Amino acid sequence: MRQARRPEDQLQDAIMAACGALPGVVLLDLRHVGKYARVYAGGYGPPVQIGRTGQPDLLLLVDGRALGLELKSATGRVSAGQVTCHAAWGSMGTPVVVVRSVAEALMAIEARRA
Repeated sequence: MRQARRPEDQLQDAIMAACGALPGVVLLDLRHVGKYARVYAGGYGPPVQIGRTGQPDLLLLVDGRALGLELKSATGRVSAGQVTCHAAWGSMGTPVVVVRSVAEALMAIEARRA
């Protein structure tokens, strides 16, 4: 039996379908953050860290300008680690916007174009 997908995963599918074909927009999936085992012939090595805690779920290049999107369900909350990470990205010129729908993602893209 297939496991039910999280609301954020369903939202990401919808955003990628709606925004991925927009002219001047490139999408990068950043959701896979954590420690992963290194696999070698004959066994496993020490884990490797992928990404940073709190980073946004998607990084978009909008006409060559970076934009982070944090995907949340209708009731999802931003964690303290996300607040810190998003502020750091913003201080370096990459705003991060929390979106809960495709419409909000499209508005964030249009705002970045302005």
